Amino acid sequence: MIAVSRRAAVTFAFAAGFFIQARLLASARPVRVWEDTLNIPTYQEGLPIEEPRMAVFSPDDAVYPYTMRTRLLNREHLETWRVVHLENQYLACSVLPDLGGHLYRCIDKADGHDIFHPALCIKKQLIAPRGAWISTGIEFNFPVGHSLVTISPVDYRWAQGADGSASVWVGDRDRVEDLDWRVRISLRPGSRVIEQEVTLYNPGVQQRRYYWWANAAVSPGSRTGLAHWAKYEDVPGKKLWLLKPSDLAVSDMRADGRRAANGKRDTPPGSNGEAAGQSPDDLAKIAFSRMGAGDLEGAASILSLPQLATVSANENLRTAFYELRLQQAISTARSRNCTAVSDQLATLTTADPQAPYTHPGGVDFVENPRTLFLIGRTYGLCSNSKAALSYWKRAAAKKVDAESAEAVFRALARIQLAAYDGKPPIPLLQEALQEARERLAAAAPEQKAAAQYRMGILLQALGRLSDSDDRLEQAEQGTGTVNYWAAVGLRDNDLARQGVK
Repeated sequence: MIAVSRRAAVTFAFAAGFFIQARLLASARPVRVWEDTLNIPTYQEGLPIEEPRMAVFSPDDAVYPYTMRTRLLNREHLETWRVVHLENQYLACSVLPDLGGHLYRCIDKADGHDIFHPALCIKKQLIAPRGAWISTGIEFNFPVGHSLVTISPVDYRWAQGADGSASVWVGDRDRVEDLDWRVRISLRPGSRVIEQEVTLYNPGVQQRRYYWWANAAVSPGSRTGLAHWAKYEDVPGKKLWLLKPSDLAVSDMRADGRRAANGKRDTPPGSNGEAAGQSPDDLAKIAFSRMGAGDLEGAASILSLPQLATVSANENLRTAFYELRLQQAISTARSRNCTAVSDQLATLTTADPQAPYTHPGGVDFVENPRTLFLIGRTYGLCSNSKAALSYWKRAAAKKVDAESAEAVFRALARIQLAAYDGKPPIPLLQEALQEARERLAAAAPEQKAAAQYRMGILLQALGRLSDSDDRLEQAEQGTGTVNYWAAVGLRDNDLARQGVK
């Protein structure tokens, strides 16, 4: 315990850095922050006990004026919780202000795995001083551990910084000791670091004892380790804790066993431990996530895992396989190794004997307007105008739903052909952008992500990269194909800022 003097505030900063295996490209895009709601399966509670422990009777564990929360029920329902999201190009984090301000999740966007253990089902246990407690993400505890508001609503706000960073503040006043705490959680553009700044404050005239503890949850079997350190002369009372996986007790306190098994990712993707627990569809999602982050080598390692040699048919895996080959060809063209490009593109239609899930080949993948347009652009990067025009003509002739995401590539192909015939492309792009804007305004909710994507790609073609980022980031909130295509579009914007075509 440490005494906090009258009118004294203690402020310190904690930065947790996580090494991401993928070689990601930094960009100056501002960090996104926004508030939303999240539906989480949650076990219900009975009414609180209104006669809590008082200091006169229980001096060591008094909680008055708080109630006790010990009536846990074995009934599950879907509950809506407020959530504040923080996201940059490397990390996607979320904070739950209604559950003590927990840093709920932080996802490594390179491979889609959770850095901390997320409670995908809220199942409370009788652990905290008032009873109910959950294990998820990072729990903030003050002036006792576990906090008396560990799963109660706390004050919060969020804001964008002038430097492109974004922050979420959570905090509360402990009504037993009359002490204040506040935590600021921040992400910065181009940084893999979660910054945590803690302020503890005594507004009274008497010294008070306190205990501060930021408690991180790690999935059982994880290869994650924890270190907590400070010099004694700087912060007396802080300790060094080093935990390795064998130190972690495994129990059912973290969540419903069914969801815990499905919800956690224990080891880095590509390792035998992680891969053993993933379905073919899950592995396809990881491969797409890695490609979206620019980690083509990582995606290739996922798609060549030994257990996939027995998968004879999976549409998601097959699409990921041919998308990887397309992205590899584009990367080769950007490096100006054009002698290899034709051979790489030729493999887009053939099945791989070592990967049965690729049968019957990728002919249907190639015939998508997006693929045809990108093959044309790849040949264009290598100054093979004849091949480029051939593929753009095929893309321009495709019949597609005007509300679909791929419709933008048919439009771009037609503009490329017109430009080759000597027509100025800018007016044509502006006309297409105006049409896309009108379609976005009239789009049904389920069509919004595709409409935002079409606008983002047209703005990209016009060189309006910041505006394109805004649209693609909104499209990235969609699902399936649009989510991945938007991630690739954002990466292309980052490359364009660096002068890469």
